[in-house]
Amino acid sequence: TKTTTGATTHSPSSSSHRNTKPKKKEREQRTTIASHFLDHLHPFFALQSERLSSSESPFTKKMIPAGKKVIIKPATTYIFDLGHVDHTWKLLKNAITEIFNRNHGGLSFEELYRSAYNMVLQKHGDRLYCGLRDTVEEHLVTVAEKIIATEDESFLERLNTCWKDHEANMVMIHDILMYMDRTFVPHNPHLQPVYDLGLSLFRDKVVLNPQIVDRIKDILLEMIQKERTGQIINRNLIKNITQMLTGLRVGSKNVYEEVFEQHILSSTATFYRLESQEFISSNSCPEYLKKVDVRRKEEIERVRHYLDERSSEAKIKEVVDQELIAAHMDTLVNMEHSGLVALLAEDRLTDLALMYRLFSEVSGGVALLKGVLCAYVKERGKAITTDEEKAKNPISFVQELIDLRDKFEAPIANSFKADKSIKVDVNKEFEHFINLNAKSPEFLSLFIDEKLKKGVKQMSFEELDQLLDKAISLFRFLQDKDLFEKYYKQHLAKRLLLGKIESEDVERQMLAKLKEECGYQFTSKLEGMFNDVRLSSEVMDSFTQSLKESHQKMPVDLNVTVLTMGMWPTQAPSTYTLPE
Repeated sequence: TKTTTGATTHSPSSSSHRNTKPKKKEREQRTTIASHFLDHLHPFFALQSERLSSSESPFTKKMIPAGKKVIIKPATTYIFDLGHVDHTWKLLKNAITEIFNRNHGGLSFEELYRSAYNMVLQKHGDRLYCGLRDTVEEHLVTVAEKIIATEDESFLERLNTCWKDHEANMVMIHDILMYMDRTFVPHNPHLQPVYDLGLSLFRDKVVLNPQIVDRIKDILLEMIQKERTGQIINRNLIKNITQMLTGLRVGSKNVYEEVFEQHILSSTATFYRLESQEFISSNSCPEYLKKVDVRRKEEIERVRHYLDERSSEAKIKEVVDQELIAAHMDTLVNMEHSGLVALLAEDRLTDLALMYRLFSEVSGGVALLKGVLCAYVKERGKAITTDEEKAKNPISFVQELIDLRDKFEAPIANSFKADKSIKVDVNKEFEHFINLNAKSPEFLSLFIDEKLKKGVKQMSFEELDQLLDKAISLFRFLQDKDLFEKYYKQHLAKRLLLGKIESEDVERQMLAKLKEECGYQFTSKLEGMFNDVRLSSEVMDSFTQSLKESHQKMPVDLNVTVLTMGMWPTQAPSTYTLPE
């Protein structure tokens, strides 16, 4: 139409026609974006994306204004009829069968997942779950028949192969039925997840089959028996089978514990019961203990390599220790020429250490060792303290006690790992037999007196100090320490008054040791005696110097020592006749 001004105008229809092209193009782009978005969502929504581009799509009927959000509405329910359900299940069953037959290369797992998803979504999850269980059972029955027909030589290999295949197959089946595992199974507590269902069925239909489970047990025990006798076996195969048994549970226990473990423990006990009887009849105690140590290490290594370490290690160790150690402890300890007493007499510290370590592993082992050791110590000690001939030489008497103490200190400290209970009981025995001789305090004081007078010249300061420490260790066992103090005071007085002190430092070191053992009160008078001699010596030096300065001379040699009453030992007064 033409206006009065002569300008040309366009009708609304023509303007709308020009604007349709860009809007149509924009609509197609948005439709494409939505389609791609849905394709990356769940397979169910992928089905809806196909409808999105069809002529029935709401996007083709209603233009989406620019600037508005695209809202994806919930997809409409896809209704299955029973015939379609049967068809879908048949498709899935065939796929599961192909997986079991290892022909899964041509399967589309996306389509299978979508089919399983739709069955669950349409409330047919029970049909899918029951069908899966029946299909797996049917397959495992066939698997069990093949395993049963296998000869013993390759029985475990066939079982292991079937187990590995079944594990891999159930992983693939689980991937297909993942939606059922996530939504249907959790709402039915009595149902197992797909993978666990596969393991349970393999356990019930294959492993626990009466014709299979006994053969598994017997062949495993036979192979372990062969290895114990030195033969070479396929350890990795045993490891795979025991791992399979461990992974299959029966209630709160796994198949390994319920079916196999009790038999391996019984077999181990029988084997080592017979072997130990043979060992102990033909070997000395140290040789037997070395064999036991090797066997224990072998069994622990065996458990850790191909048995269930968590469950079996402690139990196997207990069985081996019972049969090899506990059952023969008395015989080993008291074995003539090679038992505990013989090892102690010969100072075989390495063998003693092995005996202690092995006996520590069983109940009552250390107590038995301690009892025999203490009896031997008492016997040796009484032979010294009750011998009248030995008592005639106090120095030799005490030296033998020190040597006996040294002989047992090394095994206790090194071989017996300084076991406190053993140390306490051995010390009790020393205390007992040392105090059997009433002269032990006097003899010990005489021994120390002798070493303080002559020991400085015969040995180094370190050697003498060690010897005095050993004497102090015997002093601890004396019950009448006051009697020892009496004799020690007398002997010290003679050394001081007669000038027999070889080293005042050593003397004072000995006093320090006694003070450490008995306290200040015990040594206060002894220290007072030293102070008296020191002060008297200073007075005499001053007196002698004054005589020299006054040019006077004493007609006789004079040496005066002033003693503090109560500090020094008292003696009966003596009568002296002075010259006229």
